Amino acid sequence: MLVNWSGKMTGIQRVEYNLASRFAKEKNVKFFVFDKSTNRLIDFDFKHIEYKITSQQNLVDATSQQAQPPVLVSKSLTSRVHGKAKDILRPLYHKVRGGTRRVLGSNSDTRQRALIAEGDTILILSGDWSDGAFMSLMEEYKTRRNARIIQVIYDMLPYVHSSYFIAGMPEQFSNYMLKALSISEKALAISQSTKRDIEKFMKDMGLAKIPVDVFRLGDDFVKETPEKPVVSNEQLVDGFLLTVGTVETRKNHRLILDSYIEAQRQGIELPSIVLAGKKGWLIEEFMAKLSANPSVKEKFVFLQPTDKELAWLYKNCIFTIFPSIYEGWGLPVAESLFNGKLCLSSNSSSMPEIAGDMIDYFSPSDPKELLEKISFYLANKNRLRSKEREIARYKPTSWDDSFAQVKALVKE
Repeated sequence: MLVNWSGKMTGIQRVEYNLASRFAKEKNVKFFVFDKSTNRLIDFDFKHIEYKITSQQNLVDATSQQAQPPVLVSKSLTSRVHGKAKDILRPLYHKVRGGTRRVLGSNSDTRQRALIAEGDTILILSGDWSDGAFMSLMEEYKTRRNARIIQVIYDMLPYVHSSYFIAGMPEQFSNYMLKALSISEKALAISQSTKRDIEKFMKDMGLAKIPVDVFRLGDDFVKETPEKPVVSNEQLVDGFLLTVGTVETRKNHRLILDSYIEAQRQGIELPSIVLAGKKGWLIEEFMAKLSANPSVKEKFVFLQPTDKELAWLYKNCIFTIFPSIYEGWGLPVAESLFNGKLCLSSNSSSMPEIAGDMIDYFSPSDPKELLEKISFYLANKNRLRSKEREIARYKPTSWDDSFAQVKALVKE
């Protein structure tokens, strides 16, 4: 995913980069990408990704347009050479030509084919589920090279909530997972919620059960210098609420809207709420209902903040709301805690795993319950401050710790 990615890292890209950048420092690791045009694995130097991330530029011609996400290959750490364990694979370094970072060769047939040795471990940090070509190749390596396949799974959303996807995508996802889970030695999930969904999928599909291990994602965010966003009115002056994430159906901003409409019906005055994130797909109904309620609409502030502006929003908001229906891992919950702010979160999927009873929860289908929670903390400042003191004791998980968990699970 990182190879063809451009823009700000979020979600899966962030996880891939933080894990891969640490694996790149290991002596027994190398990387490859899957090239659809030749149906083969191509060696890939992770330095290209680091260059792109640090320079904020797109990767220039590192792979063909059909190349798929970076996948990590790790030699078994227990390979025996003269009676002692020895690291065998080394990182591959390609040259830089013409001032651009690129894999040697300008087309698929001249680039270095990845060499998968007998008994190698293939850790798939993401995967292409648009068709079966990639996973068929993995099956071939498992059969011919006795490769250990380990698949990282972030969520089972297309299977659990197929209505959030266009026709055909849930079927593609299920086909990929059927093959991946049938040939993998184990799966690595980012939450207990995702683990439960994987195990249910295996049961529903009649697959032989494989181990599903869970590791916790890093949430040691970078402290940014706060910078107030430029807005066209005074909605951010007297306190506001904040919800962070792409505005799309699954994120359930409709619930917040319904709560605000209910508050208006009951004569309850609520502060403005900032929706920090880009507008995604399938939100036409939400936007139409918002427009149909102009007095509520004026309280909704849509922003796509920079990191510094987001830091200001966290610092100055009263508390945050995260109404999402389903998350592999609800990162905005952890981010709210990192910034010392109470988060009112939906009680679905992975969210309760992140903070336990440090925060408060509501049903993602009950706007009246959300309104009750909002009203309670607006009216009870002492209780809000008490929660913030609890949150001050929250200890973020470092990406080094997260990587150590994954590395240990791969070695098992």
